Amino acid sequence: SGTMNPSLTTEDDHARPAGSIDTTRNWGSDLKQGKLDLILKDAQSRGLEDCLAKVSSNELSALADAARYTRHNDIARKALTAQRRRFGGSRKATEAAFLLGKLAETDKNEGSAVSFFDTYLAEAPFGTYASEALGRKMAIVQHSSGSISARPFAQDYLTKYPHGTYASAARAILQNP
Repeated sequence: SGTMNPSLTTEDDHARPAGSIDTTRNWGSDLKQGKLDLILKDAQSRGLEDCLAKVSSNELSALADAARYTRHNDIARKALTAQRRRFGGSRKATEAAFLLGKLAETDKNEGSAVSFFDTYLAEAPFGTYASEALGRKMAIVQHSSGSISARPFAQDYLTKYPHGTYASAARAILQNP
């Protein structure tokens, strides 16, 4: 039986037997040091599904980031989905919706991407990624349905973020019928 690292203890850690999952590695620290492959190998050696069900919110976040940065999108998607399921309502769960949108966009699943960006914007209308979520949604709608369909999102974007990253794209949508 392993020892629990108190800095990784969360409420749900108390609902399982001590030592049921080895938390001797600190994935957050590994992530900061760029040890991405080590995080993924550690999760797989512990049992990926077990980790997804039992590790802390911070560990899930580190696992998702390591998987995203190494383009293991399947693992990233599982970790982000577990984050939303297990820690719903938390800032990390809300941010997971945005990151799931980016993954869906990468996979050319535009409908799913827009849905996740909408979820993020509903949960965090002024959140860290709100400007990017709205801009990405606008760009996807323009690409999939045309500029006329994207106009309301372009107007909304310019109202909220007149100097944002997607402001010139929003102006172009509004100027071209």
